[in-house]
Amino acid sequence: LSEGQTWQQQQQQGANNSSSSNGSSSSSSLWSPHSGKKRRLLQQYSDDERSKLIELYRQLVEAYPKSLACKRIPLDFLVGDDFLAAVDAYVRRQLLRGVPSLFSDLKPLYVDTAKAAALEQLFEGYATALRDTGSWPAPLHSGSSNSNSSSDSSQQRQQQPNGVAVGSSNGDSSGEDNPLVWVLHYLAQHYDKLGGQAKAVRASNEALCLAPTLIELLLARARVLKHAGDLVGAAAAADTARSYDLADRYTNSIAVKALFAAGQIEAAEQTAMLFTRDGDQLNNLYDMQHMWYEVRCGDAHLAAGQLGKALKKYAAVAKHFADFQEDQFDFHSYCIRKMTLRAYVGLLRMEDRLHHHPFYMR
Repeated sequence: LSEGQTWQQQQQQGANNSSSSNGSSSSSSLWSPHSGKKRRLLQQYSDDERSKLIELYRQLVEAYPKSLACKRIPLDFLVGDDFLAAVDAYVRRQLLRGVPSLFSDLKPLYVDTAKAAALEQLFEGYATALRDTGSWPAPLHSGSSNSNSSSDSSQQRQQQPNGVAVGSSNGDSSGEDNPLVWVLHYLAQHYDKLGGQAKAVRASNEALCLAPTLIELLLARARVLKHAGDLVGAAAAADTARSYDLADRYTNSIAVKALFAAGQIEAAEQTAMLFTRDGDQLNNLYDMQHMWYEVRCGDAHLAAGQLGKALKKYAAVAKHFADFQEDQFDFHSYCIRKMTLRAYVGLLRMEDRLHHHPFYMR
């Protein structure tokens, strides 16, 4: 940061410079972590500049060995063998620990087709080695030192057999301790991202054979089947995931959306009512302004040809936005009196864009 300049001020200055320049906005504007602008900017660096970045993050990893950010961020600008070695060292630990969000973490890399192909080759190699030998393949190495390289002792531990039989769950009925489960879970999402739904379904089926009660696998299967056009199967998978944790509101919401998409309106309404107060439950959803529910329900009624019921749900969404616009007047005097000016400016900007909200547009 420049002397006497805050991060917000520098970001605003960069945004102003990018809007005034006649070049590409991706090369002149500042970026936030893991944004597309950042990746495009870093890919324009020369080999010498990239080497300096590699050395910088290597020093950061030595200073902060437990920081995931210092190991993840270099994946955005590394290329070739350096990228393969870095991502290999990064994902092994995540797979051994059973991190379900690994694909979401690496998904921004898929803007680069070469990196997407490298990830596919890497994870398919993991799957083959774990199926055949029950242990990891040898770690990859690059010609240069990079920030994702872990210590030699850590790499040696990763080369050891994982201690979990691939065909069993090692006494755990969920099988979530089996690294092959998480490799297949990643591959299912990877194939689905690239449009290979047939491969994604096969990977999902194999993972569920090893861990049939793992909620993350069932939710991923529901997404894959939805993209493959099997809405009924997607609803069944989402509802099965919901049944394994009846106290989870998130899985309940996913199941409701899948049931509406499959046209099972009554089942979706009954599932949604599990998290409402006793009594007039449908009105309770209206009072809580559950617009995602009303939009999905309206879409389901519209697909079924029930235009009156669909219109009722869509009108309820429009009524919510009318309430938002009317309720803003209660905050004008309050924000000035309490001097919450930042929140007040945010409110005004939100109201200016109120009718551009996705729920209202739908």
